[in-house]
Amino acid sequence: MMREALRIQTHRWFNNLVKVTVGFYLFLKYDLHAENKRILKEIPKPYILLPTHSSLFDPFFHNFYVPHPMYIVTSDSLFRNRFTSFWIRQFGCIPKSQSIPDIETIRNIHKVIMQGDILCMYPEGMQTWDGASLPVIPGTARLLKMLKVPVIRVFSHGAFSTSPRWSANRRQGRVTLSFKEILTKEQITSLKISEIQSILDTEFNYNEWEWLKNSRRRFNNFFGAQRIYRLLYCCPQCKKLNSIRGAGNIIYCNHCKLAARYTNKGSLVPAFFSCSNKVPENLHEWNCIQKLLLEEKCKRKITAITQTEGKKSLILRNNAVLSTGYRMDPMKKQGRGSLQLYSNILLFAHEDDAKAILKFELANITGISFMKRYIEFYYEKVLYRFHMLSKYSSTLEWNDAIVIIRSLV
Repeated sequence: MMREALRIQTHRWFNNLVKVTVGFYLFLKYDLHAENKRILKEIPKPYILLPTHSSLFDPFFHNFYVPHPMYIVTSDSLFRNRFTSFWIRQFGCIPKSQSIPDIETIRNIHKVIMQGDILCMYPEGMQTWDGASLPVIPGTARLLKMLKVPVIRVFSHGAFSTSPRWSANRRQGRVTLSFKEILTKEQITSLKISEIQSILDTEFNYNEWEWLKNSRRRFNNFFGAQRIYRLLYCCPQCKKLNSIRGAGNIIYCNHCKLAARYTNKGSLVPAFFSCSNKVPENLHEWNCIQKLLLEEKCKRKITAITQTEGKKSLILRNNAVLSTGYRMDPMKKQGRGSLQLYSNILLFAHEDDAKAILKFELANITGISFMKRYIEFYYEKVLYRFHMLSKYSSTLEWNDAIVIIRSLV
Protein backbone atom coordinates (compact mmCIF):
# COMPACT_ATOMS: atom_id res chain seq x y z
CA MET A 1 0.00 0.00 0.00
CA MET A 2 1.36 3.40 -0.97
CA ARG A 3 1.94 5.68 2.02
CA GLU A 4 0.77 9.29 2.14
CA ALA A 5 4.34 10.15 3.24
CA LEU A 6 5.30 10.07 -0.45
CA ARG A 7 3.82 13.59 -0.67
CA ILE A 8 2.89 13.62 -4.33
CA GLN A 9 3.39 17.24 -5.37
CA THR A 10 4.50 19.58 -8.09
CA HIS A 11 6.03 23.06 -7.97
CA ARG A 12 5.77 25.85 -10.52
CA TRP A 13 9.47 26.73 -10.15
CA PHE A 14 10.57 23.14 -10.75
CA ASN A 15 8.12 22.74 -13.61
CA ASN A 16 9.49 25.88 -15.27
CA LEU A 17 13.04 24.66 -14.71
CA VAL A 18 12.23 21.39 -16.51
CA LYS A 19 10.68 23.35 -19.38
CA VAL A 20 13.67 25.63 -19.96
CA THR A 21 16.20 22.78 -19.67
CA VAL A 22 14.95 19.34 -20.74
CA GLY A 23 11.88 20.73 -22.47
CA PHE A 24 13.76 23.31 -24.55
CA TYR A 25 16.44 20.76 -25.47
CA LEU A 26 13.77 18.35 -26.77
CA PHE A 27 11.97 21.25 -28.47
CA LEU A 28 15.11 21.92 -30.53
CA LYS A 29 16.18 18.30 -31.04
CA TYR A 30 12.79 17.07 -32.24
CA ASP A 31 11.63 20.31 -33.92
CA LEU A 32 8.61 20.22 -31.62
CA HIS A 33 5.36 21.78 -32.89
CA ALA A 34 1.79 21.85 -31.61
CA GLU A 35 -1.63 22.03 -33.28
CA ASN A 36 -4.65 23.59 -31.54
CA LYS A 37 -2.61 24.35 -28.42
CA ARG A 38 -4.84 27.36 -27.67
CA ILE A 39 -7.39 25.09 -25.99
CA LEU A 40 -4.89 24.49 -23.17
CA LYS A 41 -5.43 28.13 -22.17
CA GLU A 42 -9.09 28.46 -23.19
CA ILE A 43 -10.32 25.51 -21.12
CA PRO A 44 -10.23 26.44 -17.41
CA LYS A 45 -8.61 24.15 -14.87
CA PRO A 46 -9.07 21.43 -13.81
CA TYR A 47 -8.96 19.21 -16.87
CA ILE A 48 -7.44 15.89 -17.94
CA LEU A 49 -4.92 15.22 -20.69
CA LEU A 50 -5.25 11.79 -22.31
CA PRO A 51 -2.29 11.35 -24.71
CA THR A 52 -1.37 8.34 -26.79
CA HIS A 53 1.91 6.91 -25.50
CA SER A 54 4.34 6.84 -28.40
CA SER A 55 7.69 7.86 -26.91
CA LEU A 56 9.70 7.83 -23.70
CA PHE A 57 9.78 11.64 -23.93
CA ASP A 58 6.00 12.09 -24.13
CA PRO A 59 5.63 13.63 -20.62
CA PHE A 60 8.28 16.27 -21.45
CA PHE A 61 6.69 16.99 -24.83
CA HIS A 62 3.27 17.58 -23.26
CA ASN A 63 4.59 19.48 -20.27
CA PHE A 64 6.37 21.94 -22.57
CA TYR A 65 3.05 23.28 -23.90
CA VAL A 66 0.78 22.97 -20.85
CA PRO A 67 0.74 26.47 -19.26
CA HIS A 68 0.37 25.17 -15.71
CA PRO A 69 2.15 22.48 -13.67
CA MET A 70 0.51 19.07 -14.16
CA TYR A 71 0.43 15.73 -12.39
CA ILE A 72 1.31 12.58 -14.34
CA VAL A 73 0.14 9.03 -13.63
CA THR A 74 3.13 6.75 -14.24
CA SER A 75 4.44 3.28 -13.48
CA ASP A 76 5.43 2.61 -9.86
CA SER A 77 8.64 0.96 -11.14
CA LEU A 78 10.13 4.45 -11.54
CA PHE A 79 9.81 4.95 -7.77
CA ARG A 80 12.01 2.02 -6.76
CA ASN A 81 15.17 4.07 -6.93
CA ARG A 82 15.26 6.69 -4.16
CA PHE A 83 17.12 9.30 -6.21
CA THR A 84 14.79 8.94 -9.20
CA SER A 85 11.75 8.78 -6.93
CA PHE A 86 12.58 12.11 -5.29
CA TRP A 87 12.85 14.02 -8.56
CA ILE A 88 9.89 12.55 -10.38
CA ARG A 89 7.73 13.31 -7.34
CA GLN A 90 8.78 16.96 -7.68
CA PHE A 91 7.61 16.66 -11.31
CA GLY A 92 4.17 15.59 -10.06
CA CYS A 93 4.28 11.87 -10.86
CA ILE A 94 1.66 9.60 -9.28
CA PRO A 95 2.66 5.90 -9.00
CA LYS A 96 0.38 3.26 -10.50
CA SER A 97 0.83 -0.52 -10.65
CA GLN A 98 0.41 -1.93 -14.14
CA SER A 99 -3.07 -3.40 -14.80
CA ILE A 100 -3.93 -3.59 -11.07
CA PRO A 101 -6.81 -1.61 -9.51
CA ASP A 102 -5.21 0.77 -7.02
CA ILE A 103 -7.39 2.63 -4.52
CA GLU A 104 -4.54 4.88 -3.36
CA THR A 105 -3.84 5.98 -6.95
CA ILE A 106 -7.53 6.82 -7.42
CA ARG A 107 -7.43 8.88 -4.23
CA ASN A 108 -4.40 10.85 -5.44
CA ILE A 109 -6.04 11.45 -8.81
CA HIS A 110 -9.24 12.65 -7.15
CA LYS A 111 -7.19 14.94 -4.88
CA VAL A 112 -5.43 16.52 -7.88
CA ILE A 113 -8.76 17.31 -9.57
CA MET A 114 -10.41 18.56 -6.37
CA GLN A 115 -7.59 21.08 -5.83
CA GLY A 116 -8.10 22.39 -9.35
CA ASP A 117 -4.97 21.07 -11.06
CA ILE A 118 -4.22 19.37 -14.39
CA LEU A 119 -3.91 15.59 -14.63
CA CYS A 120 -2.10 13.71 -17.41
CA MET A 121 -2.60 9.96 -17.73
CA TYR A 122 -2.00 7.49 -20.54
CA PRO A 123 -5.23 5.48 -21.09
CA GLU A 124 -3.44 2.75 -23.08
CA GLY A 125 -1.39 1.82 -19.99
CA MET A 126 1.90 1.39 -21.83
CA GLN A 127 3.98 2.76 -24.68
CA THR A 128 3.18 1.35 -28.12
CA TRP A 129 5.65 -1.12 -29.65
CA ASP A 130 4.55 -1.02 -33.30
CA GLY A 131 3.30 2.55 -33.85
CA ALA A 132 -0.42 1.85 -33.49
CA SER A 133 -2.50 2.83 -30.48
CA LEU A 134 -3.46 0.19 -27.90
CA PRO A 135 -6.93 -0.46 -26.44
CA VAL A 136 -8.01 1.96 -23.73
CA ILE A 137 -7.71 0.38 -20.27
CA PRO A 138 -11.10 -0.81 -18.96
CA GLY A 139 -12.25 1.46 -16.16
CA THR A 140 -10.96 4.69 -17.74
CA ALA A 141 -14.49 5.77 -18.69
CA ARG A 142 -15.72 5.08 -15.15
CA LEU A 143 -12.89 7.20 -13.72
CA LEU A 144 -13.68 10.09 -16.08
CA LYS A 145 -17.35 9.87 -15.10
CA MET A 146 -16.37 10.16 -11.46
CA LEU A 147 -14.07 13.17 -11.99
CA LYS A 148 -16.47 15.15 -14.24
CA VAL A 149 -13.92 17.50 -15.86
CA PRO A 150 -13.10 18.26 -19.52
CA VAL A 151 -10.91 15.73 -21.37
CA ILE A 152 -8.27 16.68 -23.96
CA ARG A 153 -6.85 13.99 -26.22
CA VAL A 154 -3.28 14.34 -27.51
CA PHE A 155 -1.78 12.65 -30.56
CA SER A 156 2.02 12.78 -30.94
CA HIS A 157 2.65 12.64 -34.69
CA GLY A 158 6.18 11.48 -35.39
CA ALA A 159 7.07 10.67 -31.78
CA PHE A 160 7.19 6.93 -32.45
CA SER A 161 9.16 7.40 -35.68
CA THR A 162 11.84 9.36 -33.83
CA SER A 163 12.01 7.15 -30.69
CA PRO A 164 10.59 3.62 -31.13
CA ARG A 165 10.31 1.70 -27.88
CA TRP A 166 12.37 -1.24 -29.11
CA SER A 167 15.23 0.80 -30.54
CA ALA A 168 18.38 2.24 -28.97
CA ASN A 169 18.74 4.82 -31.76
CA ARG A 170 17.07 8.21 -31.81
CA ARG A 171 16.07 9.50 -35.26
CA GLN A 172 16.05 13.17 -36.18
CA GLY A 173 12.66 14.46 -37.23
CA ARG A 174 9.75 16.72 -36.37
CA VAL A 175 7.26 15.79 -33.64
CA THR A 176 3.85 17.49 -33.78
CA LEU A 177 1.41 17.38 -30.88
CA SER A 178 -2.26 17.56 -31.81
CA PHE A 179 -4.64 18.67 -29.02
CA LYS A 180 -8.39 18.07 -29.18
CA GLU A 181 -11.15 18.36 -26.58
CA ILE A 182 -13.10 15.13 -26.88
CA LEU A 183 -15.35 15.42 -23.82
CA THR A 184 -16.71 18.52 -22.13
CA LYS A 185 -17.77 18.68 -18.49
CA GLU A 186 -21.41 18.69 -19.57
CA GLN A 187 -20.95 15.60 -21.74
CA ILE A 188 -19.18 13.73 -18.95
CA THR A 189 -22.09 14.52 -16.63
CA SER A 190 -24.86 13.55 -19.05
CA LEU A 191 -23.39 10.54 -20.88
CA LYS A 192 -23.47 6.96 -19.64
CA ILE A 193 -20.20 5.15 -18.90
CA SER A 194 -20.70 2.93 -21.96
CA GLU A 195 -21.14 6.02 -24.15
CA ILE A 196 -17.99 7.61 -22.76
CA GLN A 197 -16.11 4.38 -23.42
CA SER A 198 -17.37 4.35 -27.00
CA ILE A 199 -16.05 7.89 -27.54
CA LEU A 200 -12.66 6.90 -26.09
CA ASP A 201 -12.42 3.84 -28.34
CA THR A 202 -13.20 5.98 -31.38
CA GLU A 203 -10.88 8.87 -30.53
CA PHE A 204 -7.93 6.67 -29.52
CA ASN A 205 -7.56 5.00 -32.87
CA TYR A 206 -4.16 6.15 -34.07
CA ASN A 207 -1.74 4.55 -36.49
CA GLU A 208 1.61 6.24 -37.16
CA TRP A 209 1.93 4.53 -40.53
CA GLU A 210 -1.46 5.71 -41.82
CA TRP A 211 -0.54 9.24 -40.75
CA LEU A 212 2.82 9.02 -42.56
CA LYS A 213 1.09 7.97 -45.79
CA ASN A 214 -0.73 11.29 -45.88
CA SER A 215 2.18 13.35 -44.62
CA ARG A 216 5.28 14.78 -46.27
CA ARG A 217 7.36 13.82 -43.25
CA ARG A 218 10.35 11.52 -43.57
CA PHE A 219 12.59 10.09 -40.88
CA ASN A 220 16.16 8.90 -41.21
CA ASN A 221 15.89 5.13 -40.75
CA PHE A 222 19.36 4.27 -42.08
CA PHE A 223 20.00 2.40 -38.79
CA GLY A 224 16.29 1.87 -38.15
CA ALA A 225 16.35 -1.93 -38.07
CA GLN A 226 18.88 -2.35 -35.28
CA ARG A 227 17.45 -4.38 -32.36
CA ILE A 228 14.24 -4.95 -34.31
CA TYR A 229 14.18 -8.48 -32.83
CA ARG A 230 12.75 -6.95 -29.64
CA LEU A 231 9.57 -6.24 -31.61
CA LEU A 232 9.54 -8.80 -34.42
CA TYR A 233 9.87 -12.32 -33.02
CA CYS A 234 8.32 -14.38 -35.84
CA CYS A 235 8.93 -14.62 -39.57
CA PRO A 236 5.67 -14.24 -41.57
CA GLN A 237 7.03 -16.49 -44.34
CA CYS A 238 8.62 -19.52 -42.63
CA LYS A 239 6.86 -18.97 -39.25
CA LYS A 240 10.10 -19.51 -37.38
CA LEU A 241 10.28 -17.93 -33.92
CA ASN A 242 13.24 -15.77 -32.83
CA SER A 243 14.76 -15.76 -36.32
CA ILE A 244 14.39 -12.05 -37.12
CA ARG A 245 17.51 -9.87 -37.16
CA GLY A 246 18.30 -6.30 -38.21
CA ALA A 247 21.31 -4.57 -39.75
CA GLY A 248 21.27 -0.95 -40.85
CA ASN A 249 17.80 -0.49 -42.31
CA ILE A 250 17.42 -4.15 -43.37
CA ILE A 251 15.16 -6.57 -41.48
CA TYR A 252 15.78 -10.21 -42.36
CA CYS A 253 15.07 -13.78 -41.28
CA ASN A 254 18.20 -15.90 -40.72
CA HIS A 255 16.20 -19.07 -41.41
CA CYS A 256 14.45 -18.48 -44.74
CA LYS A 257 16.28 -15.32 -45.90
CA LEU A 258 13.19 -13.16 -46.13
CA ALA A 259 14.45 -9.54 -46.15
CA ALA A 260 12.75 -6.15 -46.01
CA ARG A 261 14.04 -2.59 -46.16
CA TYR A 262 12.76 -0.11 -43.56
CA THR A 263 12.16 3.09 -45.56
CA ASN A 264 12.27 6.70 -44.38
CA LYS A 265 8.46 6.76 -44.67
CA GLY A 266 8.15 3.91 -42.19
CA SER A 267 7.01 1.36 -44.76
CA LEU A 268 8.58 -2.02 -45.46
CA VAL A 269 9.59 -3.04 -48.99
CA PRO A 270 11.41 -6.19 -50.19
CA ALA A 271 15.19 -5.88 -50.10
CA PHE A 272 16.99 -6.48 -53.38
CA PHE A 273 18.37 -9.83 -52.15
CA SER A 274 15.15 -11.04 -50.54
CA CYS A 275 13.83 -14.50 -51.33
CA SER A 276 10.29 -13.08 -51.39
CA ASN A 277 8.80 -10.10 -53.23
CA LYS A 278 6.09 -9.69 -50.60
CA VAL A 279 6.59 -8.47 -47.03
CA PRO A 280 4.23 -6.88 -44.47
CA GLU A 281 3.46 -3.25 -45.31
CA ASN A 282 4.66 -1.86 -41.97
CA LEU A 283 5.67 -2.88 -38.44
CA HIS A 284 2.10 -2.85 -37.15
CA GLU A 285 0.94 -5.24 -39.87
CA TRP A 286 3.93 -7.54 -39.17
CA ASN A 287 3.11 -7.49 -35.46
CA CYS A 288 -0.51 -8.46 -36.14
CA ILE A 289 0.62 -11.34 -38.37
CA GLN A 290 3.11 -12.70 -35.82
CA LYS A 291 0.49 -12.64 -33.07
CA LEU A 292 -1.80 -14.79 -35.22
CA LEU A 293 1.06 -17.21 -35.93
CA LEU A 294 1.92 -17.40 -32.22
CA GLU A 295 -1.73 -18.06 -31.43
CA GLU A 296 -1.74 -20.96 -33.91
CA LYS A 297 1.32 -22.44 -32.20
CA CYS A 298 -0.28 -22.12 -28.76
CA LYS A 299 -3.45 -23.80 -30.01
CA ARG A 300 -1.41 -26.70 -31.43
CA LYS A 301 0.41 -27.13 -28.12
CA ILE A 302 -2.82 -27.08 -26.13
CA THR A 303 -4.38 -29.61 -28.52
CA ALA A 304 -1.28 -31.83 -28.21
CA ILE A 305 -1.62 -31.75 -24.41
CA THR A 306 -5.26 -32.85 -24.66
CA GLN A 307 -4.29 -35.75 -26.91
CA THR A 308 -1.50 -36.87 -24.57
CA GLU A 309 -3.75 -36.82 -21.48
CA GLY A 310 -2.38 -33.69 -19.83
CA LYS A 311 1.38 -34.11 -20.35
CA LYS A 312 3.28 -30.81 -20.40
CA SER A 313 4.15 -29.29 -23.77
CA LEU A 314 6.82 -26.57 -23.78
CA ILE A 315 5.92 -23.38 -25.68
CA LEU A 316 8.74 -20.95 -24.79
CA ARG A 317 11.99 -21.23 -22.88
CA ASN A 318 14.72 -18.75 -21.96
CA ASN A 319 17.45 -18.25 -19.40
CA ALA A 320 16.69 -15.40 -17.03
CA VAL A 321 17.66 -13.67 -13.79
CA LEU A 322 14.91 -13.51 -11.18
CA SER A 323 14.30 -10.55 -8.86
CA THR A 324 11.42 -10.02 -6.45
CA GLY A 325 9.85 -7.01 -4.76
CA TYR A 326 6.57 -5.22 -4.24
CA ARG A 327 5.24 -1.92 -5.59
CA MET A 328 7.86 0.77 -4.97
CA ASP A 329 10.22 -1.37 -2.86
CA PRO A 330 13.69 -1.97 -4.40
CA MET A 331 13.98 -5.27 -6.28
CA LYS A 332 16.07 -8.06 -4.72
CA LYS A 333 18.00 -10.45 -6.94
CA GLN A 334 17.14 -14.11 -6.31
CA GLY A 335 19.41 -15.86 -8.83
CA ARG A 336 19.40 -17.08 -12.39
CA GLY A 337 17.78 -20.07 -14.00
CA SER A 338 15.50 -21.33 -16.75
CA LEU A 339 12.12 -19.72 -17.42
CA GLN A 340 9.68 -22.09 -19.13
CA LEU A 341 6.17 -21.45 -20.43
CA TYR A 342 3.65 -24.27 -20.77
CA SER A 343 -0.05 -24.30 -21.63
CA ASN A 344 -1.25 -23.55 -18.11
CA ILE A 345 1.79 -22.77 -15.98
CA LEU A 346 5.02 -20.78 -15.95
CA LEU A 347 8.03 -22.48 -14.34
CA PHE A 348 11.34 -21.05 -13.14
CA ALA A 349 14.06 -23.61 -12.34
CA HIS A 350 16.99 -22.19 -10.35
CA GLU A 351 20.41 -22.82 -11.88
CA ASP A 352 22.08 -23.69 -8.54
CA ASP A 353 19.32 -25.97 -7.31
CA ALA A 354 17.42 -27.98 -9.89
CA LYS A 355 14.84 -28.98 -7.28
CA ALA A 356 14.06 -25.34 -6.42
CA ILE A 357 11.29 -24.73 -8.94
CA LEU A 358 8.85 -21.84 -8.79
CA LYS A 359 5.46 -22.60 -10.28
CA PHE A 360 3.06 -19.87 -11.43
CA GLU A 361 -0.50 -20.70 -12.48
CA LEU A 362 -1.19 -18.48 -15.50
CA ALA A 363 -4.76 -17.88 -14.37
CA ASN A 364 -3.52 -16.28 -11.13
CA ILE A 365 -0.90 -13.96 -12.65
CA THR A 366 -1.87 -10.26 -12.42
CA GLY A 367 -0.38 -6.92 -13.42
CA ILE A 368 1.80 -8.37 -16.17
CA SER A 369 4.05 -5.82 -17.90
CA PHE A 370 7.22 -5.90 -19.96
CA MET A 371 10.13 -3.70 -20.98
CA LYS A 372 12.98 -4.18 -23.45
CA ARG A 373 14.67 -7.01 -21.52
CA TYR A 374 12.33 -7.53 -18.56
CA ILE A 375 8.97 -9.14 -18.00
CA GLU A 376 7.29 -8.82 -14.61
CA PHE A 377 4.02 -9.67 -12.91
CA TYR A 378 2.38 -10.08 -9.51
CA TYR A 379 1.69 -13.51 -8.08
CA GLU A 380 0.24 -13.98 -4.60
CA LYS A 381 1.08 -10.35 -3.68
CA VAL A 382 4.75 -10.65 -4.73
CA LEU A 383 6.25 -8.88 -7.74
CA TYR A 384 8.41 -11.19 -9.88
CA ARG A 385 10.75 -9.73 -12.49
CA PHE A 386 12.62 -11.84 -15.06
CA HIS A 387 15.59 -10.33 -16.91
CA MET A 388 15.99 -12.29 -20.16
CA LEU A 389 19.64 -13.22 -20.76
CA SER A 390 19.47 -14.06 -24.45
CA LYS A 391 20.38 -11.07 -26.60
CA TYR A 392 17.72 -11.96 -29.15
CA SER A 393 14.90 -12.75 -26.73
CA SER A 394 11.69 -10.74 -27.05
CA THR A 395 9.73 -9.93 -23.91
CA LEU A 396 6.86 -8.93 -26.22
CA GLU A 397 6.74 -12.55 -27.40
CA TRP A 398 6.45 -13.78 -23.80
CA ASN A 399 3.76 -11.25 -22.99
CA ASP A 400 1.76 -12.14 -26.12
CA ALA A 401 2.07 -15.88 -25.45
CA ILE A 402 0.83 -15.55 -21.86
CA VAL A 403 -2.10 -13.34 -22.91
CA ILE A 404 -3.02 -15.74 -25.76
CA ILE A 405 -2.86 -18.86 -23.59
CA ARG A 406 -4.96 -17.26 -20.86
CA SER A 407 -7.62 -16.37 -23.46
CA LEU A 408 -7.65 -19.92 -24.85
CA VAL A 409 -7.60 -22.04 -21.70
